[in-house]
Amino acid sequence: MHDSFVLVVLFVGMSVFVAHLFAVVFEKTRIPDVLFLMLVGIIFGPALGFLSQNSFGYTGKFLTMVALILILFEGGIDLKIGELRRILWVSLFMTFGTFLLTVVAVTLIMHHFGGFDWVIGVIVGSALGGMSPAVVIPVVRMLKLRGSSRTLLFVESAVADVLSLVVSAGIVEAYKAKATLLPSAIALQLSLSFLISLLVGMIVAAVWSSALRKIREFPNTIFTTFGVVFIVYSVAELLGGSGAAASFVFGVLLANFRDISH
Repeated sequence: MHDSFVLVVLFVGMSVFVAHLFAVVFEKTRIPDVLFLMLVGIIFGPALGFLSQNSFGYTGKFLTMVALILILFEGGIDLKIGELRRILWVSLFMTFGTFLLTVVAVTLIMHHFGGFDWVIGVIVGSALGGMSPAVVIPVVRMLKLRGSSRTLLFVESAVADVLSLVVSAGIVEAYKAKATLLPSAIALQLSLSFLISLLVGMIVAAVWSSALRKIREFPNTIFTTFGVVFIVYSVAELLGGSGAAASFVFGVLLANFRDISH
């Protein structure tokens, strides 16, 4: 047990340095560093057997959650509200259209070529239908995209993440309970998840923007905003929303609060 924990700590420490090395390689070759990091994980995991998913325990899930929160928050801060307003409906149309096409394609392939049940195909398709913000946002930032393309990919990844999670989870629960799958129930859950995330992000951003000027007068407050981001994530999740989407909304509104107030 002790040796496994030490190996995990060593692996995490080495990953930090390797990630910076791969970022330099990306600048030179334009090959995403995520591919190299995935390769390292495959080598140390299934290939050599040094680490397994169980080795990380709750630590792995916690680190993944922290990384996703910070990535989405930073992605939201980088967006301008004017650009977001201009591209929002196009982004939503592309997100839902891409998600639907992915689900249909994966379901047909799994059913006709893999012999799987239709429901299993829909579950896998909905799980694969969302682009992970943890991959998209860093790659977009490294590619130095600007304007509409940058905003479009940021919003699409954040919305698709929630869409994929809610739809796949709803279908899995209905399948396990052997209940009839109602699209209206999934649509309602999806709408509630987005609404809760939006409200939590908006309310906390408004309160924190007003309080930030006073808080800055106190010493050692540089990390207080990051603490608030974690609170936003937790509150949204506890209320049944998406903490990831709420963190993204909080970042967008916090960075553009002055323009919104005007």
